[in-house]
Amino acid sequence: MPVLSDDEIIEALYRGLLDREPDQGGRENYRNRIREGTNLTELISEFVQSEEFRKRNGDSFLRPDNYHSAVGLRDDRLAGWNQADKAELIEGVKIGADDVVADIGCGKGGRLSFCARFAKKVIGIDIDPACIEITAEKLKNIGVAQYETHVIDGTSLPLPSKSVDIVICTEVLEHVDDPAKVLSEMRRIGKPGTVYVISVPDPIHEYARKKTAPASSFKKPNHVRIIERIEFENMVENAGLQVKKHLFFGFYQSFRTIVQWKCPLDSNGRNPVLDHWAKTWESLIGSPNGKICKDALDQAMPKSQVIIAQRPAE
Repeated sequence: MPVLSDDEIIEALYRGLLDREPDQGGRENYRNRIREGTNLTELISEFVQSEEFRKRNGDSFLRPDNYHSAVGLRDDRLAGWNQADKAELIEGVKIGADDVVADIGCGKGGRLSFCARFAKKVIGIDIDPACIEITAEKLKNIGVAQYETHVIDGTSLPLPSKSVDIVICTEVLEHVDDPAKVLSEMRRIGKPGTVYVISVPDPIHEYARKKTAPASSFKKPNHVRIIERIEFENMVENAGLQVKKHLFFGFYQSFRTIVQWKCPLDSNGRNPVLDHWAKTWESLIGSPNGKICKDALDQAMPKSQVIIAQRPAE
């Protein structure tokens, strides 16, 4: 299995423990520390003793979700996401230095803050003011020169037509009343040749989750529809975009999301089933044939399906 680079270790520490991208000063500092021989245990100890970590987490040491998050980030990278060494959001989608990137339904800015490291300008759009506040703070901490954030839904985007080079919309369309309108707006803001990275939950995962999750999980403001695979392709093509790839990933998160509803957390926010699952998956993907097993399971019961599409040339 590939060894993590220094930058990947630094990013995992910041995102897993501080829930943000590293700022430039912090990145340079820890690059030097690693080169000087500081080991990972010492770095983790330093992070959790920092004022920023304590402010976010009180007097707790490592929140249980930090470990799950770290395993999930590694799993995402193995699936092709966040390839920092190639400046690729997902395999084959390279962020160029002159690109404008818009994330529709950006949430807390995870995907967007990755893109901000390479793009000319990034734009975050979400209906939740709290999410936009967190996203803006992340982008500010990274030191992004050009960024915008907007609190608005995706049916009337406050952006000029043909102004964006890469459009992201992950895990959003299952929530909205009119996916066709959102996709139409996404097409409008893209230039001829613009690349789109769009994901929704996979139906195999959703039908399984319906058996364990409360009924409210499939009512507004949560998921209001299950999007079948061929339906997803048709939605994208009907918006005037060309489907280039249709990918499936996320068995680790799929299994965890399905069982977590029946595994109540204790007073410390832990459940041994979920802890053991994260450790089991980490062991699997770290094994010599782990990637082969992961790929097979991602195809069998993926959490998400991803379409990479493009606006045709005019």
